[in-house]
Amino acid sequence: MGLSAGAASADGLLGGTGRADPLPQHGRIRHGGNNSATVDTLDGSVVLRDGVLCLHGEVDTQLVQLFQRCRPRFDDVRFVDATGVTFIGCAGLRLLAAVSPAAPVRLAASPLVLRLVHAVGMHGSFELEPADPASRPARLAAAG
Repeated sequence: MGLSAGAASADGLLGGTGRADPLPQHGRIRHGGNNSATVDTLDGSVVLRDGVLCLHGEVDTQLVQLFQRCRPRFDDVRFVDATGVTFIGCAGLRLLAAVSPAAPVRLAASPLVLRLVHAVGMHGSFELEPADPASRPARLAAAG
């Protein structure tokens, strides 16, 4: 069950519930207003807020499927921080592909993610930035 460009539709608004959905065996989903959400598992996280998508740890099928429950919209995403990614599976690559269908999106990524983005030919879809671990805390604070 991959994330497709169709998942970036207008009916993906999250509403302003601000609730947290505990999923003890899988992870936790926190919905925010204005198309923002945080999804945590034991091994990874995805945060979408204010046009920034932050990926951290293992971006695997489980994490992406939990994030899909938020019905995210990517039309306002202008920056992806994947500098803290230690593993990214096919579902994670599909997530990245859904982020950059039209508008230019900047991507700061770990060497692992950059190698995969190049290997699958997605490098032309992003404005690639070298990973700068020193700026990660500031981006995370801005995103959530």
